[in-house]
Amino acid sequence: MTVTVPTPSPTAEGTKVPSSSGNPAGLSVVVDVTTSAFSTHGELTDEPPDYPSLDPGVLASVNVGLFGGLAMKPWLLLKIADLIAERPSASDDNVHFTESFVETVLDEYTSPGDLVLDPFAGYGTTLVVAERMGRAAIGVELLHEHADIIHGRISGRARVVTGDARNLTRLVQGPVDLCLTSPPYMTAVDHPENPLNAYRTLDGDYGRYLNEIGDIFRQVAELLRPGGHAVINVANLETRGTITPLAWDIARAASRHLTLQREVFLCWDQQPAEVSGDYCLVFQRPSG
Repeated sequence: MTVTVPTPSPTAEGTKVPSSSGNPAGLSVVVDVTTSAFSTHGELTDEPPDYPSLDPGVLASVNVGLFGGLAMKPWLLLKIADLIAERPSASDDNVHFTESFVETVLDEYTSPGDLVLDPFAGYGTTLVVAERMGRAAIGVELLHEHADIIHGRISGRARVVTGDARNLTRLVQGPVDLCLTSPPYMTAVDHPENPLNAYRTLDGDYGRYLNEIGDIFRQVAELLRPGGHAVINVANLETRGTITPLAWDIARAASRHLTLQREVFLCWDQQPAEVSGDYCLVFQRPSG
């Protein structure tokens, strides 16, 4: 199966996704899902093409067109430009989701009126998008200054609690329908700062960090309704030639309490610094 952008009509080779007026004239991208190969202007490559001019709606159309409406597998296209443009004014780094990513997850795993949890709320993107899409949402944020920013971005059906995610079940009442989050990252080497203390203490220990992350997702499992999902965005990291398989280590920790259902590769038009591979890990609490 292939998907072509932007030719508007279907052909035998695959599904054609309409273009937007913001696309460069004549841009044609064919994606062969069976081989994960990309073709731009007829040249086949293993690398995804540069999408500097594709707006989020077109990328969403590509993702939906590829997978027949089930946009969560096996990979999603994301843009660094979106990450920068959506950066909260008080932030100087890219530690948030893109809104299109949150929309994709919520479309797949929730319905209007459902309750969404983010135990590492950061600047509140999960809550903002959930509220806009008619979901209720609750976030937990360790830093008071971040919680204040979130308060300024939400209203109505979303709320934020200031506290430590390691005490999650003391701060949040279930059941929740979906947990969507990205925990603070840590490398296995040369990382004295403790991520779960907002990197403000120098007692970082990778093994203890993974154990505490695992316990947080134990509490997430307790809060989820039977059949509810937990979606974790986490990356494998490269530091001075050393790979920390953080995504796989967190998957192992969370899998003690939840069933890993699916992994989705997040394909950026420009790879974020120090990221060797970015993933969306989908877990489920058993229905029984």
